[in-house]
Amino acid sequence: MDDAGILFRKKRFEDAMHRLHYALNKCEMCKKIEQLQDMQSGLLKVRQQIIMSIARVLRRQGRTQQAIDICASLESNACEQIRFERVPYAAPPVGKLRFEKPQEAPKWKGIWDATEYGPACMSNSSTTTSPQKWVDEDCLHLNIFAGADCFETPCPVVFYVHGGGFNYDSAVMFKDGALVNNFGGNGVVLVIPGVRLGFFGLLTLPSDDVVPRNLAAYDLLAAMQFVQKEIQHFGGDPNSVTMMGHSGGAVATAQFAFSKQIDPDLKLFQKSITMSMAFGFSDESHMRNLTMELAYRAKCIPSRNFVSSSKAFAEGVVHCLRQLDSFELLRIQRQMEDEDPDGKPEGLIMTKPLFDAQSLEDFLRNPPVRSMMTAFNHTTDTQMIFLSAYVVGHAMRMAGGKVYLYSYENPRHSLHTDDLSYIMGVHTFKPDANEKVLAVVYPKLFVDFIRSGNPRQDWIPLQKGLDNYMHIDVNIDNGTLPHMAIGYKKEVIDYWKMMKKFDMALTKERNEVSSFKFLQK
Repeated sequence: MDDAGILFRKKRFEDAMHRLHYALNKCEMCKKIEQLQDMQSGLLKVRQQIIMSIARVLRRQGRTQQAIDICASLESNACEQIRFERVPYAAPPVGKLRFEKPQEAPKWKGIWDATEYGPACMSNSSTTTSPQKWVDEDCLHLNIFAGADCFETPCPVVFYVHGGGFNYDSAVMFKDGALVNNFGGNGVVLVIPGVRLGFFGLLTLPSDDVVPRNLAAYDLLAAMQFVQKEIQHFGGDPNSVTMMGHSGGAVATAQFAFSKQIDPDLKLFQKSITMSMAFGFSDESHMRNLTMELAYRAKCIPSRNFVSSSKAFAEGVVHCLRQLDSFELLRIQRQMEDEDPDGKPEGLIMTKPLFDAQSLEDFLRNPPVRSMMTAFNHTTDTQMIFLSAYVVGHAMRMAGGKVYLYSYENPRHSLHTDDLSYIMGVHTFKPDANEKVLAVVYPKLFVDFIRSGNPRQDWIPLQKGLDNYMHIDVNIDNGTLPHMAIGYKKEVIDYWKMMKKFDMALTKERNEVSSFKFLQK
């Protein structure tokens, strides 16, 4: 870069510092803290870290670099924990960008306000008990939570994918307090991406040339690539990333972990955590039929049977759907779901280029080697969920990865989402004495795995023949604490091993999963 370019960058940087000082001076919490004499030095230190380490996110265009200034929000814990919300990782997918792969976020002038959550991605499902109050297509944002110490020494990163099968829930449904306490306060940078849901992220046409299938997966990929490029400016270590998800987010996490196309060299993430997943892919023909039903109801095609595999046909459908208001598309999607529970778009499909395999068994064989934590919740989760943990865990073990299998066995609160109350601060309940202990013990297992790859010193990785796992429960009266056990769901596993094949339709899934033969080594 020439001297003029260097002077330009220097001037922009100085201007950014002035603006950041002004924004920080307006932070009422920091003003209160500054009034406490014994905390002034600590505040100055954190302020310097914010100014020097976070405020500048570098965007590259050719050979030039521009500074992008971000105003952060400081938590009340002596400004030791810092959150950034609504950080754009891609351009708003609106107008001509609706149904396109995520594009690079445009540059902006001045200070980007990252002090409050943005909107949730478009969703309106009867399935969820926590519908989102503010939804918008402009939702491709990251929410980032870090501790101040991470700006001295970069902290490991956890990239969390919310549940809902890419149909509902969101990246903005979580309580900040739990996130900064469980992660930012324990030396971990937490990143939660917003991704397109429903037809906005899962539109499936006969011609893949017009709309790439699995747009939601491309959103996740773009968010992870942004983390690699920029997380150092938010206190994170790009070389230590764990991908974590619950339910549908866990399925996506496993799909990314086992894909031989997405990240074979482990550059995007090195470890994975899957909580309560029913592993599988959605049926492509079903998703295509749902898209044609949407097009018919939106009056983009004259009849349900008016379908063509031509590129021109797909272009016409997409052009028509782009003209509709986003809430009209959402209304039709909800109408389809209300008429038929199977009428909602949900889940990723197995297809090139991200998930290139002939069968689910082929997909699980010889994945990139990663360490993994995987589990299910007590008896209320279906057999498919703990079978998924078993099959996926052993498949990764066979590839050479260390797998830490566990079972959350709290009998009082063992619903599909109850353990999220300890980790993410949602689906909360009034804890008893045992659950108050779990609230301390359980998150620590996750944090230790994210930080070191080992959730607990006495936790032995999954071994063939033992099916060993961590039994997670607390009972103060009889002295029960989390402990190692063997024979993970032995009776059920033995039953399925005797079956030549089992049909995931038993748990309302759509794929056939082949026998356990490929695990017999």
